[in-house]
Amino acid sequence: MIVAYLLRLPAAATISSDDMARLMQAALQRNPATLLVLGRLLELPAALQLSKNQIVQFLRLTIDPTSEHISALHAFFERLCSLPAAATISSDDVEQLLQEALQCKRVSPSFRYGVCQLPAAVELSADAIVRLLRMTIDPANEDVAGLHEFVDELFRLPAAATISSDDVEQLLQEALQCKRVSLPLLDGMFELPAAVELSADPIARVLHTFIDFAGGDLAGLYTSVDKLCRLPAAATISRGDMAQLGQAALQRDLACLHF
Repeated sequence: MIVAYLLRLPAAATISSDDMARLMQAALQRNPATLLVLGRLLELPAALQLSKNQIVQFLRLTIDPTSEHISALHAFFERLCSLPAAATISSDDVEQLLQEALQCKRVSPSFRYGVCQLPAAVELSADAIVRLLRMTIDPANEDVAGLHEFVDELFRLPAAATISSDDVEQLLQEALQCKRVSLPLLDGMFELPAAVELSADPIARVLHTFIDFAGGDLAGLYTSVDKLCRLPAAATISRGDMAQLGQAALQRDLACLHF
């Protein structure tokens, strides 16, 4: 491409960050051939002068659900994340980028993983992590298998350890009510401190939801029920709740749940 040759000229090294931003935006909005220009642009000195807001803007363009060239943008995405100003992106920006990536059905899982590696990701609050987890169990989400690594990354973030027991119960309930959810997505929640703090009543409520769960990964269902029954407060479930759970399990042909 002619632009690629022009960028090799000495004067290209004097392009301002604003001019670079305009060139990058034009390249991102055109055909795949122009995407080859992006790598060359990021080699210019002006790339180091790109602002945090400009980088966020370009990251957002790489996960634009209307783009037809998402796969071709992966290398560009990674290089953007390596620029100095990327280290100053706020946790609010990280959450918004992750939300947009989750809403884009065609986005590569590596995009979500890359955003999770930004320094600000470790500053995500427990509430932000819960909001993102809730998006992963949205019934409209078709990329369940591709979310496993992303969910694991969320559970590794520092604030995940501060998610409340109420949020853990609600997430479990919502995940079970989503017939298309893959139960391994739930595994990390059983390792959270808040799961250990669940009292008998919420454990009984979640067990009821497990028993009512229809379809999906039954092997995963049994594993999750086993983990739930191993929580400390499960031993204190009342006799009345136990009787109801046992009866419901028998009615659902789930007597093997070891109540």
